[in-house]
Amino acid sequence: MAENWEKYEDRTDEHEFASRMLASPAARVCLLVGPAGSGKSHLARAAADSLGLRSYVVPMTSDTSAADLVGFFMPKGEAGRWEFYRGAALMAFTDGGVLILDDVDRATDELGALAILHHLADEPATARLTLPIPSADGGEVTTVTAHPNFRLVATSNLIDPFKTDPALADRFAMRIPVINVRADLIPTDVAGAAVFGNRGGRAARAFAQLVAAGSTVADAVRAVAPDDYAALAEVIEAAEANLPAPS
Repeated sequence: MAENWEKYEDRTDEHEFASRMLASPAARVCLLVGPAGSGKSHLARAAADSLGLRSYVVPMTSDTSAADLVGFFMPKGEAGRWEFYRGAALMAFTDGGVLILDDVDRATDELGALAILHHLADEPATARLTLPIPSADGGEVTTVTAHPNFRLVATSNLIDPFKTDPALADRFAMRIPVINVRADLIPTDVAGAAVFGNRGGRAARAFAQLVAAGSTVADAVRAVAPDDYAALAEVIEAAEANLPAPS
C-alpha cells in the first residue's frame, strides 16, 4: 500500500530543517521518513560530516543479522586462530560516529537485527552491547558502552516502520519527514532528468547516467521507470525538443 505522504506539510525548507535537527545534540537517535530518493541518507551523511564524525552506512534487508551489525568471528592464520571482526554498528557505538541504517523497515528480527537495534537506540546511561569475547577479568563475555559521540539515524520509506514494536518506536521518538527531493540532487545537465524529481533523486541520477553513457531517452526511461516509461518518454522528448508536453 502506498504511503499517504500528502498529510505532511509540504515545507520548502524541509531539508534545511532536517539538517538543523540532525546537527542538534538532542538527535542522538532519530528516524528520517519519506519516499524513496528524497535524500534521507544524503542528509544523514552530510550531518555526520558537519559534526566531524565518521558515518557508517548499513543497507538493511530481511537478511540482515545481529552479527552483520555487531560483528563475528572468522578464522585467521593457519594455527586455528579465530579473530573477532567488528561490524559497522559496533565501530560506531564504541569509537563514536553516525550509524546510518538505510531502509530500516526491511529488517526483521528473525536473525536478531531488531533486538540489537533496541540496545543501540537505548538511552546513553543504559546503552550496552554484550559481545561473545572473553573479558579482561576472565569472563566469557565483554560488555561495552556507547561512546559519547555515537549517533544512530535510521531511514524508512514508511511513515511508521515500528508500529508493531512499540518499545522500538518509543526509542525513535524523534522523527523527521523528508518528502521532497532536493533540487541539487537532480541532474541539470541532461534534458528531461527533472521529470523524475517526484520519483526520487536516485531515479533522476540513474536516468542521467544512462543517457550520458549513450542510451536513448526511451531506453533510459524504460530501465528506470518500466511501469510508465511510455508517458514519461513523451514528456522528456518534448522537453528536449523544447515543445509543449503532451496533455
